[in-house]
Amino acid sequence: MTAQDREIRDIKAAASSSRLSPLAVASTIISFLTLILALVIAVAVKP
Repeated sequence: MTAQDREIRDIKAAASSSRLSPLAVASTIISFLTLILALVIAVAVKP
C-alpha cells in the first residue's frame, strides 16, 4: 500500500465517519494539501 492509497483511505474514512464536522473538514483539507505538496516536491526534485 502506497502513501497515496493510505491518504485517500484516511480521507474517505474521515468523510464517512463524521457528518462534515469542522475538524474532519480541516484535517481532510490538510491531508489534501500535504499530498499535493508532496507530489509537487517529488516532481520538482526529479532531474
